[in-house]
Amino acid sequence: MSTASSSPTSHQRRAFLGGGLLALCLVATVGCGGVGYFLDQGNYNQGHRAYEQGDCATAIGYFNRVIEGWRLIDFGGYVMRFWSRPLATRG
Repeated sequence: MSTASSSPTSHQRRAFLGGGLLALCLVATVGCGGVGYFLDQGNYNQGHRAYEQGDCATAIGYFNRVIEGWRLIDFGGYVMRFWSRPLATRG
């Protein structure tokens, strides 16, 4: 009696599932990053508008949402944009 090795279809199925899992992880990462980008963009823009109108307390609230928010990747660079502002405008 000889033991049969895995069939080619078994290897193909594993490769297909592995590729699908990798693609799913990539889509999830980009999707979460995209949602974070739009949230950061809205908060940053609202904070900037509030600052221009002289409402610093409101601006600080929006800017804090940007700098304290969790993100895997800072797609829009909004955190760096905040930290690159002059110290007097950061609140």
